Amino acid sequence: MMKNICVVGCGKIGRLHSRNLSKFSNLFFHSRSRSSAEKLNQGFNGKGIFNRFDEVLRSPDIDAVVISTPPKFHKEQIIQSLQARKSILVEKPMCISEAEINEIEKTLGETGDNAFLMVAENYYYKPSLKKIKQLLEERYIGEIQSVLVKKVFEQPTTGWKSNYGALLEGGIHFIALISGIFDDTPDKIDA
Repeated sequence: MMKNICVVGCGKIGRLHSRNLSKFSNLFFHSRSRSSAEKLNQGFNGKGIFNRFDEVLRSPDIDAVVISTPPKFHKEQIIQSLQARKSILVEKPMCISEAEINEIEKTLGETGDNAFLMVAENYYYKPSLKKIKQLLEERYIGEIQSVLVKKVFEQPTTGWKSNYGALLEGGIHFIALISGIFDDTPDKIDA
């Protein structure tokens, strides 16, 4: 049975998620820009659009949401979706502060197993990560003493993305890479 998923935020990343999900689910759309929602609804043979986020959450037809809005909206959208018992795929970063993480964790704990929350961080699923882990497990390169990961080119951010610094566009992937390789979180991050 195909699930009904609402893509919340119909920009570039919303389009990417829509393309990936359109073969496996019935898609609905919501965006601050109605024309963006209408465009994706038409382009991906969607089942409809919602004018307001609370309409998405109240709809018994929606099983899950894909949150691809700017990060400043994520915390509230996640908490409201959890409270509405909707499963969630949220684009990275999940939120923008430790306090927001704590609020989300509290709400997630209160909802129990009634909802699912996943952050869309693609580095966890890269074949290179699997290969690196395999080489480390086989001790192919010996025992790791320390790891330094550095990006060798600048990735400029524009628009709303410029408010979040180096971790949004590139750095967050390296944190995920290190966390995935070692099944742990880094001790220190400089950005």
